[in-house]
Amino acid sequence: MDLTHELKAPVQSIIAHVQRLIRLFRKGQVTKQAISKVDSIVRAERQELLTRMANVSLVSVLDRVELHQEPKHLKQIVDESVSRQQALAAEKDITIRTTYGTELGVLSLVSIDPKRFMLVVDNLIQNAIKYSYPGTVIEAKTTDTSKSVILSVTNIGARIPRDKREEIFKKFIRLSEEEAQFKWRPGTGIGLALVKRLVELHDGEISVESTNAPRQARPLNHTGPEPHRTTFAIILPRYT
Repeated sequence: MDLTHELKAPVQSIIAHVQRLIRLFRKGQVTKQAISKVDSIVRAERQELLTRMANVSLVSVLDRVELHQEPKHLKQIVDESVSRQQALAAEKDITIRTTYGTELGVLSLVSIDPKRFMLVVDNLIQNAIKYSYPGTVIEAKTTDTSKSVILSVTNIGARIPRDKREEIFKKFIRLSEEEAQFKWRPGTGIGLALVKRLVELHDGEISVESTNAPRQARPLNHTGPEPHRTTFAIILPRYT
């Protein structure tokens, strides 16, 4: 796989939006709204590029990576990741919603390496944006229980066939467009492999489910393939 080629997509998107702004400038049609929109998208695309670069640099040393863990609320990590990627989601007419629930009255702490776990969340959110149908909602949710904290990211869009749900966590494995009935931007095929390994290094578990989306969650006037609700769920032990 040509990883250099795979990293080009965010760069090409940035160039396209800047060129569009230049064309508007030459026509005397630049507005504060247009500048703000391009700025937000460029920032989001920059973050995706950084995430892909981090994936590539880290995946080759995963067996030797060291964690620097500290007690954190997952809410801090999720909020930061989502805020950086809202513009990219909005460009595709996708909304990201966050929910933080607990059975204990207060949010629980988990022991994580903030930098490494941010990469986990960034990959899951970017993955959800990439495979979502326009006009849908991505839900990023944490739930605290007496023994664990569960982070789930759910999107409505491409189906993950049952027989592929283990394979997608292997390096350089991606669903074909035919399997997912969906066209997407190029990717490295290492994001989910990296996510799984980093979760395991945090003594956690990750799983994925993909089922028919409920009617109320489907995009209006959708005429494409059957929408599916796909959820990636991470279980981490509570910090005590």
